[in-house]
Amino acid sequence: MVDAIGLANQRDGISRAELAERLQVGDRELTAILDELWFCGMPERQFAGQQFEVLEQDGRIRITQAERLSGPLRLSVPEAAALAIGLRAAAGIPGLTDTERQDTASALDKILAVSGPEVEQAGTGIVAGFDFGPFTELAGRLHAAVREQTLLSIDYHSATRDETSTRTVEPLRITSEGGHGYLQAWCRSSDGRRNFRLDRIAAVRETGETFEPRHLPVDDRLFTQHGDETAVTIHFAHRIRDLAAGFDPERTAVLEDGSVVAEVRLAHPDYAHAQAARFGGEFRVLAPQDLVESTVDWLRRARTGYVTGNSPSPGVSTGSGPAA
Repeated sequence: MVDAIGLANQRDGISRAELAERLQVGDRELTAILDELWFCGMPERQFAGQQFEVLEQDGRIRITQAERLSGPLRLSVPEAAALAIGLRAAAGIPGLTDTERQDTASALDKILAVSGPEVEQAGTGIVAGFDFGPFTELAGRLHAAVREQTLLSIDYHSATRDETSTRTVEPLRITSEGGHGYLQAWCRSSDGRRNFRLDRIAAVRETGETFEPRHLPVDDRLFTQHGDETAVTIHFAHRIRDLAAGFDPERTAVLEDGSVVAEVRLAHPDYAHAQAARFGGEFRVLAPQDLVESTVDWLRRARTGYVTGNSPSPGVSTGSGPAA
């Protein structure tokens, strides 16, 4: 949207066709961008900001109330610190070229050079980065394939079917979720978008072919349903009830105490196990029974690693109450 403003205001407007071509979007997506700009405006600092006005007259698009965007960029301390933190993190992205790393370092140096000591202090106090652990080299190789639009052949182990298969994929994005790195790709073998956990990719081979990039929404969910997931009923306590929406539930019910019961679909029981451990009783699996039993068993085995000489074993009464 900022690019649209800059292109429209660098001269006496711009035609719709040229703006769409410069932004590399279709007419429908351009209309959505312009409609959303009506609800945007300059940041409100010392005085209330004004919303942009998108004018389309005589075949040309103009955007007013945005004149300050053509002036020098002025950053507050939190804004400059956020950029410094982000640039430090960006320098650690696996698969960057030497030029990209140098450009990132140069941008960081320029921001710090024109900022006060508060920015340097704030930027140093918060550490952010991309940690793919032992799969950093693999993540870098896949990131390079995303950037260069290189078609790949991968050997992938599916935990749900406990088998390894060879897939031909168009790599789209590297991301992480729940402590695991993922390759989001268009799988030609399945003719659909799939997510491949990095620790389950056994081998990667370049095919020598390239592909035309597919549209991938910025806010796209990492986990999408493909029809082979298990229907699971989960109880979310009141404190974490908002998490239910992130599972894209098929059905929900709000109980009298404000908690939520939702029917969702999970591709693997590991995710239920991890969430049950993370939220300590506030995330409860209610069905199916085999997943309930596997979750309880997983938690019991996990807890044994924390039992000390003064701690009761799972399922053993302390005498002050019922057994766990």
